[in-house]
Amino acid sequence: GDEVTLKGRAWVSVVPVPMGRFTLRGARVHRYCGLQDSVLVCNSAAARNSEGMFLQDVGHSGRFALRVAGSFCRDLPSGIRCDQAKIPGDSGLFALVHAGKGKIAIQGSRVHGICSDQDKGIVCDAEKPALLGTFEISHSLAPRFILGLSKLPSAAAIFVVRRHARDSAEVSLLCKDVGRFVSVDAKDATVGCFSKTE
Repeated sequence: GDEVTLKGRAWVSVVPVPMGRFTLRGARVHRYCGLQDSVLVCNSAAARNSEGMFLQDVGHSGRFALRVAGSFCRDLPSGIRCDQAKIPGDSGLFALVHAGKGKIAIQGSRVHGICSDQDKGIVCDAEKPALLGTFEISHSLAPRFILGLSKLPSAAAIFVVRRHARDSAEVSLLCKDVGRFVSVDAKDATVGCFSKTE
């Protein structure tokens, strides 16, 4: 079938959402991310269970609250700081972008910048994902791949159009990087790359 990308008011992307507790590993020196004086930094040789991360869906079209070691995080100019007892409004919302090869990019909400692994911590001010703006998810259940929206053309997902008959108006969309078909999860009505069959 034909390969397509989809765009309405934004590009349709495939977002890998970790399920349950997870850890991140940064690209700069391939270290695990954790808190250092409430700042999220990727400098640990081993993942610390006490600093497990959780994403909380807040119903803002693909944006999530990030909680690390029991505290909610904020996107600040100095980096991601996790020191809040409650979700801190818009500054505490993040989006995940599929960066390929089992990696994700994180987009902050302050200036909608891509977060990168820097010496001083994870800072969300890059315009597009680069090597230091990718992270590996580990210690998680298999991620759930949902459809989201991104203003970045580089985040657009590639779908393969499948038809049962050449002149059929009905199509199925295969999420190329995930290898599953677009469907609706009956439990929560989320649209994503869930089905193994058309």
